[in-house]
Amino acid sequence: MKKYSISIFIIILSSLKMNAQDFVFSQYFASQPYLNPAMTGFYDGSYRINAQYRTQWNTINSGISTYGVNGEFKLGDHEGEKDYVGLGVGLYRDDIYGRISYNSGRINASYTKRLGYGETKHFLSLRTNFGMDMKQVNTNFVTSQNQQEYIQKSSIFVPNLGLGLNYQIIFPSFANVFFGGAVDHLVTDKASVFNQDIQNPKRITVYTSARLKAGEQIFLLPTFLTVMQGTHRQINYGVSAQLLMREYYNYKTNLQLGIYTRMGNEGFDAIIGMVRYENRGVQLGLSYDHNLNELSSATNGFGAIEMSLGYIGIIEKVMKSRSECPNLKNF
Repeated sequence: MKKYSISIFIIILSSLKMNAQDFVFSQYFASQPYLNPAMTGFYDGSYRINAQYRTQWNTINSGISTYGVNGEFKLGDHEGEKDYVGLGVGLYRDDIYGRISYNSGRINASYTKRLGYGETKHFLSLRTNFGMDMKQVNTNFVTSQNQQEYIQKSSIFVPNLGLGLNYQIIFPSFANVFFGGAVDHLVTDKASVFNQDIQNPKRITVYTSARLKAGEQIFLLPTFLTVMQGTHRQINYGVSAQLLMREYYNYKTNLQLGIYTRMGNEGFDAIIGMVRYENRGVQLGLSYDHNLNELSSATNGFGAIEMSLGYIGIIEKVMKSRSECPNLKNF
C-alpha cells in the first residue's frame, strides 16, 4: 500500500510539473470570461451569472473535480446597439485526486466598440483580467522524508494578467459570426510548490464560432477552439443544433443538442455529447466526455460529466426586452 501511495504521489507531481496546464471546460461557452476576458459582457441582457461543475476520471483514485462561478454586468448600452463596458469577477477551483488544489480568482474589465452603423453590425472588444492563482498541496498524504523534501511550500500565490480580443459580425437575416483570441499568464513567476524553479507557461486561446439559420426555428452553431500552453495542445471542434420553441420570442425558450471532438498532443482525446436548455433567462447544460485516449482502459472509457447553470437577467430601466431578436452571442 505504501509503495502504491508513493507511485501515485510521483505520477501526480510529475504530471503537474511537466504539463502545468490550466483546465478547460467542455462547455467552454458557459464560462466565456475564463476562456477570454474579451467576452466579458458578451450576452444579450443586463447581467449574467453562471456556475459550473466537472468531475472526471473517478475510477483513478478520487478523480479530478473542477468548479467555477462567475458574474458579469454591463455599463452603457444593454441592447447590443452601441458601445458598452463590461465588468466581471470569477472564482475557480481544480481538485486533483484529493492531493493538489488549484484556486484562481479573476477580475475582468472590458470595452466593446461598435464599428459602422449599417444593416450589418460589427463589434470589436478589447478586454483584460487580473487575478491571483494559488496552488496548494495536501501534505496529509506525505508519508516519507523524501516526499517532504520534494515539497518546498504547501501553497504558493502567483499573480495572473490576461488580455483578449473578440470580433463579432452580425448579418441580421441569417448569421452571426465571431472569433477572437486571448493570452493568459502574461506575468511570469515561479508557479510550483515543488523544490524546483518552474514558471507558469502562457495560455494562448484562439476560437471561432457562428450561429447560422437553417430554418424558421432551427439554427446551427459550428465552433472551433484551440488552446496552447507550454508543450500542451488541445483542439475542440463540433456543431450543435438549436431548436427554438413555441414561446421563444417571449421567453427565449430553446433546446440545443451538440456533438464535439477533443484532440490532444497524441491525437483524438475524447468525443463529447452536450444538451442545453434555456427558458426565461435560465440556462441549463449537461455534457459527457467519452475517452478515446490511452486512459480509456483505466477509466473504462468514462471521461467526465459536466454541468452548468446560468442566468441572464434584465434591468428594465436600461433594457426593455430581449424578445426582439434571437440570443446571438452563444457558442
